[in-house]
This record gives sequence, structure tokens and C-alpha cells, in this order.
Amino acid sequence: MSQIKIAFPAVVYSFLGLFIMSVADNIRGPVFSEILKSFNLTHTEGSYYFAAASFGSFVFGYLAQRPLRRWGAIRTHQIGIFSLFVSQFIMYWSPVFEGMILGGFLLGLSLGFVGVSQTVAIVAAVPGKALQKFLSGLHSMYGLSSLLAPLLVNVLFLKLNSWRGSFFVAGLLALGLLVLSFFLSLPTGPSTSASGSVDQGRPIVIFEKSYFGLILSAYVALEILVSSRIAVFSESAFGYSFKNSNYLVSLFFVFLFAGRLVFAFYQPPFRLKTQSLVSLAGALISLVLGVYVNPFFMSLTGLFMAPFFPLLMTCAAQLFPQHLGEVSSFCVALSGVTVVIVHLLFGILTDHYGIQFAFILGLIFGLLAWLLIWFYEFFNQRAFP
Repeated sequence: MSQIKIAFPAVVYSFLGLFIMSVADNIRGPVFSEILKSFNLTHTEGSYYFAAASFGSFVFGYLAQRPLRRWGAIRTHQIGIFSLFVSQFIMYWSPVFEGMILGGFLLGLSLGFVGVSQTVAIVAAVPGKALQKFLSGLHSMYGLSSLLAPLLVNVLFLKLNSWRGSFFVAGLLALGLLVLSFFLSLPTGPSTSASGSVDQGRPIVIFEKSYFGLILSAYVALEILVSSRIAVFSESAFGYSFKNSNYLVSLFFVFLFAGRLVFAFYQPPFRLKTQSLVSLAGALISLVLGVYVNPFFMSLTGLFMAPFFPLLMTCAAQLFPQHLGEVSSFCVALSGVTVVIVHLLFGILTDHYGIQFAFILGLIFGLLAWLLIWFYEFFNQRAFP
């Protein structure tokens, strides 16, 4: 019997890359209220900071297929990590808000390149039977790093009395990983099967790819909207302090990490479709309670959201086995532009109607994802797994 060969250096590098990238991504929400104060911004003006990263993610998520085909997943990933390093130090040093927007855009480059290449690298490094386990582990790393990000912000804010220190630490982590990558035994060439440039399976249908991408982008919009606005919402609507509001952010990611860790080892005996619908329904109910009853329930949405993204990636691997790289690139790009729209609309609605009313966007996108899954077979002529 032949042994299962797993390229562990590539797996470790991908895991560390997601960990550091999500730390950098998720420190923005806890410091957002301080950014508004420091630069004397309205919520609409401040939303451009988030929108810049989302726009960068859209542009470079779409363009990621080119370096994937030319240089492979690892080199594409390294470009993304270098951009992450630069973005964090720009945001650490910038005395003007325009610099924050530039840093956010470069962070978007990292989100686009790393977001696509990490999945392709894992697919290329891990045999098919073990792939689902490693993908679940990958997304658990996101939950862990997202949990630590607000704690990092709180510790550094108390020690330095400044919100900028967390960007400095995230930049150092990115630089450290980039240096480490040149000492690991990593594959550097393109992988045609992983990048989706060789189509040996069912021909991909553009409508179905777009339909699936809309499900993912609607969910991403919901998750990012909640995670990036819990702190400022609890301060504005319920009078929480900076410290206590960031504990709610930490609690959101505690639930997110715990839920994903459980699902990495336990698979419920239900269809993926059923699990996905229950996950979204629970998140939407909890969100309503969080907005109108107590912000704790907004943190609790993390528990219900936890299984959804890994479930959706498992569905993608089953629905598009020979086109995972192409579908991932499209989903990252579509998610980027969707989140740009969400951040801008949320800022406008907050300034005109209040932050509680603005969370109706979360309900709309969550309900959209739920309905798209429910009617998947009707519109695509094959069942959602």
C-alpha cells in the first residue's frame, strides 16, 4: 500500500499565511472608532478605509489567476505577504487618512492573492481523501487568529495608549513569514491542475459559477459587516467603553473559532445544504437580537456563522473539482466588490438613519445567501450537496 504523501512545508506556510493575514484584517474593526476620532471622520468618510481594502481584494482576486498560472501558488502567496507587510507599516506611520486608504488598498492586494493562492496550495499539497480535513483546519486557523486580533489591539492600546501598535506587530509577523518562506522547501512552479488551467472534468457553467460566487460573497459581506462593526456599534448604541466593546469582538471570534474547531473533527449526519441553511438562520436570528436587545447576541452570531464558510468550500470542491482555482479567484473578486458596496452603504445609512437601522444590510445579505442555497437546484439543474 502506497503512503499518502503530504507536502507539509507548503501546508504549514499556507496555515501561517492565513493566520497572519487574518490578524491584519481583523485588527481594523476594533480600532475603527479610534481612527474616526483621530482623523475627525464621519462614518461615511471612514467607510472608505474598509472599502479600499475590499476594492483591492476585488481587483487582485480577479487578477490572481495570472500569477498563479505563471509562477504558481507559493510565489503568488509570497507577493501577497510582501504587500501585507508594506500595508501594515504604511498604516502604522501614516499621519493622514489618505495613507490609511493606501494601506487598506495594499491590504486588499494581499487578501486577493493570499485568499486564492492558499486554497490552491493546499489542494496541490494534500491528497484528495485528506483534503477536507486540512481545509477545515485552515479555516480554524482563521478563527483562531481572528480571536487573537482584538485581544492584541486591547493589550497594545493599554500598554502604548495608541491604536497604531497593532499594525506594527502585524507588519513584523508578515515580514517574518516572508523571510521564513525562503528557508522552507516549497514548490515554486505552477500547478496546472490546481490553478484550473487544465479542464478535465465537467465544463464549468458561467451562470453556476456566478450563482455560487454570489452565495459566498453575500455571506462574506454579512460576516465582515458584523465583525468590523461590533465595537463601534456597542459604543454608539449601548454606551460601551473601548475596552468592553473590543471584548465583544473577541467573544465573536471565540465563538467563530470554537465552532470551526468542533466542525473540523465532527461532521453532522445531515446534508451540507441543511447544515448551511441552519447556520445562516441561526446567525440572522442572533443578529436581530444583538441589534435590538443586547450586543452579546451579535457576538453569538459567530457561533452560528462558524461552520458556514468551511461548508461552502467543501461544496465548491464537490461541485467544481477541476476548477477550484478559477472559482476561488472569482469568489474572492466578487466578495471584494460586494464588501465595497456594503461598507459604503453602511456608512451612509449610519450617518442618515443611525447604526441600528444600518444593520438591515446584514439581514438582507444573510437572507439572500439563504434563499440562493434553498433554490440552488431550481436555477442550476443539479442539487446543492
